[in-house]
Amino acid sequence: MPKTEPIQVIISKFKDTTLWLLFSLSAIVLLWKLGQRSLEDWDEAIYAQISKEIVENGDWITLHYGYVPWFHKPPLFMWSTAAFFQLFGVDEFWARAASALSGVALIAIIYLIGKKVYGYWAGVFASLILLASYQFVNSARFGTTDMMLTFFLFLSLYGYLHLRQGNQKWWYFIGTACALAFMVKGFAAIVAPAAIMITLLIERQLLTTFKSKHFWLSIVLATLIILPWHLTVLLQHGQAFLGKYLGYHVIERATRPLEGNSGDFLSYFRTVIRFFFPWVYLIPFAFIVSAKDTLKPHSSSRILMVFFLVVFGLYSLVSTKLSWYILPLYPIFAIFIGYLFQKAQASSTARSWILISIATVALVIFPLTPLKIVGIISPSVKQIVAVFCFVIVATLLVLILLKRLTPRSATILLFAVFVFSGIREVRGLYTARVTPLSALAQVAEQEDFNKKNPLIIAKLSADLNHPSALFYSNRPIWWVRSAEELKTAVNSDKNHEIIMSKEDFENLSSDYKIQVLSEKASLVYAKIYPKKFPEINK
Repeated sequence: MPKTEPIQVIISKFKDTTLWLLFSLSAIVLLWKLGQRSLEDWDEAIYAQISKEIVENGDWITLHYGYVPWFHKPPLFMWSTAAFFQLFGVDEFWARAASALSGVALIAIIYLIGKKVYGYWAGVFASLILLASYQFVNSARFGTTDMMLTFFLFLSLYGYLHLRQGNQKWWYFIGTACALAFMVKGFAAIVAPAAIMITLLIERQLLTTFKSKHFWLSIVLATLIILPWHLTVLLQHGQAFLGKYLGYHVIERATRPLEGNSGDFLSYFRTVIRFFFPWVYLIPFAFIVSAKDTLKPHSSSRILMVFFLVVFGLYSLVSTKLSWYILPLYPIFAIFIGYLFQKAQASSTARSWILISIATVALVIFPLTPLKIVGIISPSVKQIVAVFCFVIVATLLVLILLKRLTPRSATILLFAVFVFSGIREVRGLYTARVTPLSALAQVAEQEDFNKKNPLIIAKLSADLNHPSALFYSNRPIWWVRSAEELKTAVNSDKNHEIIMSKEDFENLSSDYKIQVLSEKASLVYAKIYPKKFPEINK
């Protein structure tokens, strides 16, 4: 097999019409109405604020949150968002753009991986599965690091698939992708090189790899990408950087549940069941089919199975459990299920059980879909639609059993059933939503022309420890957790503005003078004074 140069392979992909169609479709799905919703607490609002402070203070080396140094993550995602802010302005769309564009690029890579490993239709099906999966679309439209990390991880796996054809120069592609993944989320990126090394060991290519100069030079290249920022921040901040970056966010996060994010070994099974409807019901069948292919000599799908085992095993062992940690698993599921649908199109009798299995699963899950559709209010209407869906799929199953449909026609129809069921999960992500706290924080920004007076956020009866307040108010935040802290904050020589719950407003009215400026749902934005303050300046 000819050793195609990496640059030639990349250029040739631009001639793939299907790739461009999927790229365009994913851009519509992931970018449409991207800025319609307020930033979510926690991480999304934090990363947006950090990126905004990069633009404000011009410091691209030491990240700042709340105008103090922040050492939790490497900077690549925040750099990308800050660049968008610098070019196009600060708003919700550009706060999420780096993640959404990573999702668009990931769809393209998954198509190419599926096509290369299993065939054209496996790649197409896999891409469409992701676009009809709640967790994937939600993560892409959520301005955090995980989608960009996942993109670079699969970019490295794509490079490995080409490396297997013999051109050792693909190590530079792999090394660059792994290094960029590390610059997005630090040691979470280790899963890709670990999976590649384990696969090389299984295929008895590890010693050959160690003899390749391109392998060692790719490590040098990766080091040159990773080291400069880390070394610069370490020299500037020393132990403060190591304590947070390595001690708290790597060692402690792995060894004990942080911030209440605990779980057991089955936590991620429950996550997949909850967020990967309806495709989750096809995973057992897909794994059976894919496992058989993996066991074949020289199987190119082995890297995907090893990557799945590394990611699932590692994050199941990590004590801190968060649903988005296993985002890299969903593309693997999609490729395996895409291969299942591709196999179902075959006309051989030996493979007909796949088609019947898919139809049987559809018969179970499709009638459940109308019961969850938000737009259908009446329970009686939901039941009627559920019965109608059941009849449709039951009829389809009968036609398949009677061989009145060609395998390809039946597969496409069944795939459409699953896509429809998946879309109902995704569509709620496009509704506009402004949170009460963000709305009041924007009012607070307009009230303070100098953007210097601290805004008090009272967390007394209600937990208002929301980072979005800092982003939307564009002011320093004074977080108040007790009556004593509030007394300290509200001194006698100046007035203060406060956001608090209406319950706190009622409780504090007897101790303070409070002038309500705005209300939103259960929250109020007000000026607050000690009782001895002479008068309220309107």
